[in-house]
Amino acid sequence: MSSSEHDVEKRVSPPLGASVSSPGEVVGEIRHDYGADSELQRRLSSRHITMIALGSSIGMGLWLGSGTNLLSGSMIWSVSHSIGEMAVMYPLPSSFVQWTNKFVDPAAGFTLGWCYWFSYWITIANELQGVVTVLGFWTHKVPTAAWITIFWVVIIGINIGAVSFFGEIEVIASAIKFGWIFVVIISFIVISAGGAPHHDAIGFRYWNETHGFTHGFKGFLAVMPTCIFAMSGSENAGLVAAETENPRKSVPKAVSSIWIRLALFYILGSLMVTITVSPSDNDLFGGSGTNASPFVIAYRNAGLEPLAHIMNAVIFISVLSTGSISGYAGSRTLVGLAQIGMAPKVMAKADSWGRPWYGLVPTLLIGGGLAYINVDHTGAEVFGWFSNLTSLFTLFGWGLICLSHIRMRHAWKVQGRSVKDLPWSTWTWPWAAYWGLAWCIILMIAEFYLAIWPLGDATTAKNFFSVYVSVIAMIVIYVVAKLAYFRGRRWVDSSQVNLDESRRFYASHELHDGTNFEVMTTCVLSFAVPPDRLGHDPARYMEVGPTWPQEQREVVLHDLKQELDQEKCKSPMDQIESRGFAVVKNQSKTLGPLEQQEQWNAAYLEETVQLIKDQLGADAVFVWNSVTRSADPALHTAYGSNHFQDKAIQGLQFAGTIRPAASGVHVDQDAPNSRRICKAGACDDVFEKYSRVQQLNVWRPLKGPVTYKPLAVCDGSTVREKAASVHMGMFGTRVILHHDDAQKWYYIKRQEPDECLILKIYDSSVRDGQAEYAPHTGVDDLRGADGAETFRESIEVRLIVCYT
Repeated sequence: MSSSEHDVEKRVSPPLGASVSSPGEVVGEIRHDYGADSELQRRLSSRHITMIALGSSIGMGLWLGSGTNLLSGSMIWSVSHSIGEMAVMYPLPSSFVQWTNKFVDPAAGFTLGWCYWFSYWITIANELQGVVTVLGFWTHKVPTAAWITIFWVVIIGINIGAVSFFGEIEVIASAIKFGWIFVVIISFIVISAGGAPHHDAIGFRYWNETHGFTHGFKGFLAVMPTCIFAMSGSENAGLVAAETENPRKSVPKAVSSIWIRLALFYILGSLMVTITVSPSDNDLFGGSGTNASPFVIAYRNAGLEPLAHIMNAVIFISVLSTGSISGYAGSRTLVGLAQIGMAPKVMAKADSWGRPWYGLVPTLLIGGGLAYINVDHTGAEVFGWFSNLTSLFTLFGWGLICLSHIRMRHAWKVQGRSVKDLPWSTWTWPWAAYWGLAWCIILMIAEFYLAIWPLGDATTAKNFFSVYVSVIAMIVIYVVAKLAYFRGRRWVDSSQVNLDESRRFYASHELHDGTNFEVMTTCVLSFAVPPDRLGHDPARYMEVGPTWPQEQREVVLHDLKQELDQEKCKSPMDQIESRGFAVVKNQSKTLGPLEQQEQWNAAYLEETVQLIKDQLGADAVFVWNSVTRSADPALHTAYGSNHFQDKAIQGLQFAGTIRPAASGVHVDQDAPNSRRICKAGACDDVFEKYSRVQQLNVWRPLKGPVTYKPLAVCDGSTVREKAASVHMGMFGTRVILHHDDAQKWYYIKRQEPDECLILKIYDSSVRDGQAEYAPHTGVDDLRGADGAETFRESIEVRLIVCYT
């Protein structure tokens, strides 16, 4: 393969999920969502995720537990909003784990993933033993092991169907649970008022006796594990998002429903319990097992036996629902762990129906098997032991979700991105995230106090470990993971986080709904063929010529137009330092038509010099070169025979010539070549005379809008070292780029002459986390995304910019 202009390997494939157009078909604008994909299938709709979010936390913890409180409610409200913002942008399998790994610390992500997986199969065991307690309301004739086996098989059956089947089952179960809570609230008010058959007007008698709390502060702490356990599962919307058709639509709806869960299920539900059930009732939570639920107790004590039976049936549905959700969530946790190399890769695989068998089998097998320990224990003992284990795992998970959200926002800010670029943002930022994180930490410490000094019991090693063993397990896993696998920084460096990797991108029409949006366009660019596909001969890049071995790849362009319309966008210098280029609005007073360039060229160069001084505060600016380009082949000027890399720089070499639109991602010069140019174009002692020297290009079209071969520019902070090589061009060495999914690309949609791009080629002062340069190229194929295509005409002025 020669290094001629025909040295282009055609490899146009749609790795990002967009279809390739037929001739004349307009598909350049993103019509379909893509990204954050796996072998799981997106078969769940907004209806599924909303109902799963509503019902996933209505399980045994609510109906069999002893109520909840406003604090735990405010915590899950905070966590849900953090989940919402991240799940829309990163809807991944085992999302909490992958967010923690990406934004916080891989060792923390490893610990969270495996602890959460432990908690899911513990919950399966817990819910199966809950079946025994619930069915004991009707009969004790069936052996405990038989009940566990029967409903273990039911949970397996729900999980081994297609994900859409699982979704429909959960919608039905959630609808029943959601509807029944209204019956509970109304009937309990009637009971409290004396309208039940026993005609005992309870009023607020029990509330007045205890004011809603028993045993003071210690009692409050003692009930917290059960409260947290009752609300665990509320975060499942973040997991389900990975298999939802459109997380951008579905997740915000699920998040917005959180107040319904808190108000109806927990706050009002708990209030109803406190006004209708005496806290000293002998049957409350674990007496004989037949009256384990305070809701059932209330109906029985009021003489409403039919409602007690219906209540028990709803509890039964809730238990099975939560068990099946735990099987689903546990298997998806293993998928996510495998995706980031923290579990065997085989666990990331799924069949044609989207079922991850390598995650489902161990989760369901261990969870069901563990339930059989209930054969030798009372339901209440097992429930208390498991809920303590799971609640602290849940607190750990909630805390890391909030921390991941905080770190994600920090990375977003450090990398110079606008909140308006988020596909969905929560109105609760930042207070809710910090509130949730703070209380998770406080309660973990408070539970340590309770583990040492338990309520109504002596301080023993048995009591301590039964309450706090999960925290010990988390610490051990984290320390081992940190020392053995994830040594290095304590935190992930926010400036180095690849914010677009594993991200979900949404079609433009999905985002134009009055909320935050980002317009994106698919296109084709030419990249350098990687060295490992050149026969291990990188010298091919050093062959003198205008081009190099290339391949075409499909990428996504992010529109910069909205930045030009923002009054409070980052300063041009901040833009250049953070990503290697800046966009500025500037109406030229000198620019004219291409055919009259000789008349306006000199004045335009002076105007550009002043523009850079004004925008960047430069002390000296030197024009060393300028290039006029046209996409019309009839206007191109051929290179002369004397234009080779050893040609000394003498003023404006290309004055009076018209070049084609550049093809092939590149940076005009590498650092050594740029330093040579700075000395030749400014002065020999430029680096001694000035504290900072930059080589910048100012690019703008001569006429607009640009609809054909616009300039695409890469965020320099997303360029990894392995993606860059050096090419010996006709005027010295330059940087060429290989395709890398980590790269983020931009352009100005339908760019006009008053919309300028300032590109950094070289900077003598680049700090850690800043972009070294801005790779760029003319777009090979925009696929008609910006309308009727007309030949582009443009001018780029190449400058040496100095600061004292």
